[in-house]
Amino acid sequence: MGRQRGGPPRCAGITEDNTTLPRLYPATIERPRIARWFDGHNRLPMRLVVAPPGWGKTTALAAYARQEQRAVYHRLSQDQNAAACCAGIAAAAGLQAAPGGARELLEALGTLLPLTLLLDDVQLACPQVQSLVDTLLLAAPAELGIVAASRSRTAIAVDRWVTEGIAAQLGPAELAFDQREVAQLALRLGVRASETGVVRLLRHTEGWPIAVAGSLRVASALRLSIEDAYDAWRRDNGSALRDFVSGELARTGSWAEADMRRLLAEPGAQSREPYAQRLEREGLFVRGSAGVARLQAVVANALAPSDEQPSATAPEEELAPLCARLFGPFDARIGVREIAWVRRRDQRIVQYLLLRPDCSATREELITTFWPDAGAAAATQSLRTAASNIRKAISALVGAANVERYFCSRGEVALRVHSLAVDVRQFRAHVGDGDHEYEAGHTERALTRYRAAEVLYQGDLLTDELDDAWLAARRENLRALFAHVLERITEIWSERGETELAGRYAERLAQLQQPHAPAAATARRKALLS
Repeated sequence: MGRQRGGPPRCAGITEDNTTLPRLYPATIERPRIARWFDGHNRLPMRLVVAPPGWGKTTALAAYARQEQRAVYHRLSQDQNAAACCAGIAAAAGLQAAPGGARELLEALGTLLPLTLLLDDVQLACPQVQSLVDTLLLAAPAELGIVAASRSRTAIAVDRWVTEGIAAQLGPAELAFDQREVAQLALRLGVRASETGVVRLLRHTEGWPIAVAGSLRVASALRLSIEDAYDAWRRDNGSALRDFVSGELARTGSWAEADMRRLLAEPGAQSREPYAQRLEREGLFVRGSAGVARLQAVVANALAPSDEQPSATAPEEELAPLCARLFGPFDARIGVREIAWVRRRDQRIVQYLLLRPDCSATREELITTFWPDAGAAAATQSLRTAASNIRKAISALVGAANVERYFCSRGEVALRVHSLAVDVRQFRAHVGDGDHEYEAGHTERALTRYRAAEVLYQGDLLTDELDDAWLAARRENLRALFAHVLERITEIWSERGETELAGRYAERLAQLQQPHAPAAATARRKALLS
């Protein structure tokens, strides 16, 4: 269920003093993109939050429950039978009587519709409770949305529900902290945070929320900068982390402990073998990608013998992010040094990757885009040469050994998102956050986000490049998005009675929306490039 303005009052189960709703850490930050995910999939019968321990599943559910007008939260436990589960859900919903089974529970909840039911720690369900949860998932009426969180994919048949199109999955990729969120949490905790330090922390932790938040809390307590946060956290909490991981493995079973030992012995703590895939399915600190199951880096470091721990002061850790400016003329540099591309085609491929949502593209896609008329062999060789040139350009600034931190051409051709700072990505994020706040009625917060987006828009996209088909569409899309920003800012100032400011933005909006001649713009760019 999405948020409903002006709807009926909250359910009795969702109040700040309700003991069933987990308390949020005082410094917990708002994560609008997670809230947008929940709202964006609110028409599906099920929304599934599935990730290993420490990825913020419970925090995500608790935060969403607090913003929903009609929501009930219930956390499962190992010692809970079906009757106790029904009673717990009924109590959280403020129902007087405890239903005896799934059908009776659905009938009782029917008096509270529309409603969102949030079930946490589903992997702990015994077979009896699992059958109850399955019945709730299958028999719930259209106005009862169900959000289920689990460490294990098999516990709630994620693959089945997603494949059938009745559920969406929120996983580690979405739950991982991004650069803006790390910087925001650092600010909340009073930790000095440079852009390089934020990127370094993300590189160490892979955005794992428990590691990011733990590092910043330690840095706050010890008055350290963000550059020293992770090392201090590992030093002070390494033993506790090992105990945490070992405890999760022991509770799962001896097979999990044995499989983890096997995976640790593999090069890079990754494998395609069935035992590694089983660890990934059960959410035991393993992430899967392209058929490869890989142990989370923080966990691998924690479980490795001390003499195998990577050096925290290795030179590669001092690398700055690749900062790219795509609004206006193109500029890409690492630190203060501009990247000197070997050929313009290499630069164009980098621009294309920077504009992709995940900064990656298949080889076939790049060949189709940049060598549409070439033969297969010639196009493949051209792409191989371009990838080599990109590596050379980056290597000239950071050394050959560190290129992989920024660029990879094995399999898909990709730029490493955690090592990037890109104005277009930041612009889109600010607009998305602004829209979320605006729709929630938080106009002050929305204005802050929209103004941040406005500052980033320093001209149309890549004004020094020709209008290839792939670029022209993106340029117009971003121009329209900027017009949306100006329109929203105008509305906010107008609603506040700031007529002069509203007039200025209205004028800028009118100028932006004037018909512009793409052919003339292209001619100007050709003249500049000639």
